[in-house]
Amino acid sequence: MDRLATLEAFLSANTRRRVVCVTSGGTQAQLEKRSVRSIDNFSSGTRGAISAEYFLKKGHCVVFLHRSCSQMPFVWRLFRDASSQPKTEPLSTCRIKDTLQVFDWFDATGTSLSPGHKDNISRITSEYNATKDSLFPITFTTVEEYLFLLRKLGLLFSRPQLGLKSTLFFLAAAVSDFYIPPESRTEHKIRSSVNLSLELQHVPKVMGLLKKFWAPNCFIVSFKLETDVDLLRQQVQKAFHSYNIHAVVANELRSRYHQVTLFWNLQSEQIRALNITEDCHIFNANDFAPHWEVEAPLVDALEVLN
Repeated sequence: MDRLATLEAFLSANTRRRVVCVTSGGTQAQLEKRSVRSIDNFSSGTRGAISAEYFLKKGHCVVFLHRSCSQMPFVWRLFRDASSQPKTEPLSTCRIKDTLQVFDWFDATGTSLSPGHKDNISRITSEYNATKDSLFPITFTTVEEYLFLLRKLGLLFSRPQLGLKSTLFFLAAAVSDFYIPPESRTEHKIRSSVNLSLELQHVPKVMGLLKKFWAPNCFIVSFKLETDVDLLRQQVQKAFHSYNIHAVVANELRSRYHQVTLFWNLQSEQIRALNITEDCHIFNANDFAPHWEVEAPLVDALEVLN
């Protein structure tokens, strides 16, 4: 709760700027009350981290609701460069308690880098330092923590006393669809002496609550990942019909790193005002300069829609 109180002060100091809540990483569904075993949604959080980075570069404030030990804006680039070096111990966000500490990691470990990598790290560090005061990270682990914090953020963003100018939810987190409710979990560690059968229940759907009650005046962008590309449009239209959100970023499992499709809700009053006739656009990294992340034009497009 202290962290949320600090967030309120952060938002109060930035009422004239657009505030973007980026959710990132996968949630964990615990199997026991004293949890030893769990079911995790796979996600490194890279897409959320990169997107948050581009929102920051546009001058926005970013509340980064992310899975503990998942990728962070700017920091993920250091991990990538370090991992490309021979005989370099792999970096891990879990070993670094504070984002700032990672920028000293190379000196502390004596890692040898080529001049090109040193220049790149210097540039990344400068970019981070230029935007770090606009970044407010909050961590979650379990799906219950994520839903609790999402509700708190929605209500906070909508608080009239704060008078936020413009707010956007960019919901890139990989949220569990199934879990065992806390009251149905065994108290202690599940024994491994017998075969295990689990009866999982649906995680409560909160997208409609976020749009209608918690943050009714916020622009909401959700994500949809499918393994069957033919189902993408169908699932996107279902999300528009069920929740009346503004946009959906859709991607297929195998091509997700280099191609996404941004769908927007033509029934949304805010979108209708733009007089757009098409309902989607495909972003492919191959259409842009080498090493250009697909998240860059995606964020640009959301700027136009919102």
